[in-house]
Amino acid sequence: MEQLKNTRFRAKRWDRNYEFTEGRLSLRDYKTLEPASSFPNHNGYVVCIEKDDGFFDIVVPDSIEIIPNPIQQTLQEEFEKEKLKREVAEAEAKEEKREIITKEHEDFKMLMCAIDKELSVRGCDHKHSNFYIACKKLEEFRGYTIDRVKTLQYLESKGGYCDCEIMMNAQFCLAMIKK
Repeated sequence: MEQLKNTRFRAKRWDRNYEFTEGRLSLRDYKTLEPASSFPNHNGYVVCIEKDDGFFDIVVPDSIEIIPNPIQQTLQEEFEKEKLKREVAEAEAKEEKREIITKEHEDFKMLMCAIDKELSVRGCDHKHSNFYIACKKLEEFRGYTIDRVKTLQYLESKGGYCDCEIMMNAQFCLAMIKK
């Protein structure tokens, strides 16, 4: 409750065509309009905004809004900037760990076998759907991220413009699988 003393609110006044008023939030006795106390109240309460000049306005409870504290806003903005910096740093770190699978890579044979297996199950749609599925499975199994764009560029440079061409036209792939 102590925190609410320093928080400013904005709300529509009960009278005067619902124009807005600002100040601290308070409860007052419904009949006497005395500030609410810790003693039981049999009359009920009204919600008020205590203005800086010492006066108060009775307000519509549904219209109450918190006015952001400039210090809290600054802290929130700094927190969001730090969070964004961390996210960018994490993305860059992931970017650095991307593997390009070429025939020299230790998992090249495993990738080719995975593509071949997906081809036998799904067939070729003359795109690289099975390649992407095989990459995902290899990533899950090995725990690293594959740079799919560069790996695909490498395979296309060897004649693999779709999944079946990776297996048929790229003779180096077949040679690697048979070893």
